[in-house]
Amino acid sequence: MVLIGSIYANSINHATSFNDAIKIAKKEDKQVMLFVYSTYCPWCKKMENETLNDREVINHINDRFVFIALNKDKEYIPQDFRPYGVPTTYVIDPQNVEKRYTMKGFKQKSSFLNRIDRD
Repeated sequence: MVLIGSIYANSINHATSFNDAIKIAKKEDKQVMLFVYSTYCPWCKKMENETLNDREVINHINDRFVFIALNKDKEYIPQDFRPYGVPTTYVIDPQNVEKRYTMKGFKQKSSFLNRIDRD
């Protein structure tokens, strides 16, 4: 299987690469959620530790999206998805590999869930 699970039972399933995320999303009829972060960004760590570590958020993401997290300082990010600031979260239509929407900056659980529930 291409998805990597965590040691913990309740965690976000991650695709191993951007291209794998697109392929899996097409196959599973899901959207891609791309989280772009930086090692040195305190808001990225806050987003990871609080919002993306919340059980309800994890379940929502796993049910509706193929998730990929990429470090902007170390990993290849396609040109259309290179943000000016981090953290930035993109929701991508895997059929045409275009942004459906972008969330910039840290988002608390309620704000994050409200945004992804709109679609």
